[in-house]
Amino acid sequence: MINTVVLEILVAAVAYICIAITVQRRLSNMPKMYAMQAAVQVKAKELNDMAKAGADQAVLMAKQKEMSAMLMSSMKYQIRPLLVVLPMFLIVYYYLLPLGFANAPFPHISILSLTLTYKTLFFYTVFILGLVISLSLTFRDKRRYGGAPVQPGTTT
Repeated sequence: MINTVVLEILVAAVAYICIAITVQRRLSNMPKMYAMQAAVQVKAKELNDMAKAGADQAVLMAKQKEMSAMLMSSMKYQIRPLLVVLPMFLIVYYYLLPLGFANAPFPHISILSLTLTYKTLFFYTVFILGLVISLSLTFRDKRRYGGAPVQPGTTT
């Protein structure tokens, strides 16, 4: 039988994952991000082909500068959600969890010679389940948007 404190921590971790992924999805523009990544790959191949063909250094530098600007723009779309989700995690982990569970009777749980506390149970649950959900959403998004050009009228 699962201890109620353990169950409450697992529910808190799943709730955090749902909120974090929802925030991440709302702040990201997946079609634009994948289109930008596809464009960067095309530019990188173009740049590589030009370098192999012995193109002029000035032309190569101009293409490199153009590609760098595209990479920075792409990174902006990937980092923006992190600026919200990471502080959210830190608040939950360092403030809310101790507030709710520091004095709760947590059972002694050891897995692979690692003793779990309420914080480590929360962290591992968020990390593992969040990773699995994020990867599955990424694969789904790649199939849906991967490399497709952004449609006119798509918001940024």
